[in-house]
Amino acid sequence: MHRAPGDDYRLIHTLTGLRAYAALWVFARHFFAAKHYDVGVGTAVDLGQLIHIVVLGGWGVDVFFVISGFVMLHVYGDRFSARFGWFGAIRFYLLRLGRMYPLHLAIIVVMAIGYALRVLPWDGREPDGTGLLVNLLLVQSWGFYDIIVWNRPAWSISLEWFAYLLFPLFVMVLGPIRKWRSLLISIAVLFVVYYFARFEIGGFTRGNLGPGALMRVTFGFLLGFFLYGLYRQRFLEQVSWDTVCVVTMGLLAAMMLLNGAGYKIGFSLNFPIGLLVFATACSSGFAARIFDNRVAFYLGEISYSIYMVHFPLLRFLTHNFGDRFDAVAASGNQPLLWAIALGVFALLIAVSSFCYHVIEVPCRDWVKRRVRRNASLAA
Repeated sequence: MHRAPGDDYRLIHTLTGLRAYAALWVFARHFFAAKHYDVGVGTAVDLGQLIHIVVLGGWGVDVFFVISGFVMLHVYGDRFSARFGWFGAIRFYLLRLGRMYPLHLAIIVVMAIGYALRVLPWDGREPDGTGLLVNLLLVQSWGFYDIIVWNRPAWSISLEWFAYLLFPLFVMVLGPIRKWRSLLISIAVLFVVYYFARFEIGGFTRGNLGPGALMRVTFGFLLGFFLYGLYRQRFLEQVSWDTVCVVTMGLLAAMMLLNGAGYKIGFSLNFPIGLLVFATACSSGFAARIFDNRVAFYLGEISYSIYMVHFPLLRFLTHNFGDRFDAVAASGNQPLLWAIALGVFALLIAVSSFCYHVIEVPCRDWVKRRVRRNASLAA
């Protein structure tokens, strides 16, 4: 059953849980299938057929983009639709920065200290002022710098910031689209435009840097935007969205296994990802319990920290304990490899929980209080 449109976004607990799975999917991709993240253990673990799902974990970022567009419209859409004002837009920008920037800045500071003390290895080009500046300004994926440096996964929050800057414009231009038929047509047009713009015109194929990256986040964000319009219209409310949710997860898994077997799926994963986000938001029964349980919800709450922390943590472990991990990997002892992998996962959750409670929440709440205080004074 659809929840009431005016509810606070935190009541869509299933989407918070879905964020947890998306963050862990990205982590699994980097730990088990990416050499430059590997601590010497992950790529030696025998995952069997699951490796074909893990290796496509980069799509977890696209899940984030779709959820972001969905949730932003759910929380802020009515405010911008009713009356747009520069003060409201600035307030929105400050709140979003208060949500994402403190942890981003803290990790840059910690990494800088790690580089200085040589407990972290520099990744990529030698550090320079431009690379640091684009990261501090959250524009590192906009095409101003030709490689991703510092905290690599932060490329996606640079794109999120790009979408947030455009959000008031999206609401003003696209907000009047209300009828479900128009929303479905808009989604179809969006798919076609994105496909031709990114993959057929100009060769903008890189998904984390430059024009291709900006297209990628705009597409995902607007897809979530239009899906929320269907959600608000209670589109096909009589359908068992729990069943659709489970079937869609099965479809995603099957498509990824087919990709591993040599059948290229590429862009087509966007379709089930959008459907999964919508079905997850609408589910309220057995499928909802996959996402709306205490563990999934808490991991969803700390999912931003999981996403942002895992790269420097894995690089630290590789640099300082890589020889020992390599020796274990060379032994081929799968039970021991799995035990170490679970230990790394537990360490990631512990560090992410610390960052969430010590950095994310206090800074977010401080910014909220300041913004509300200034809003009351302005009123």
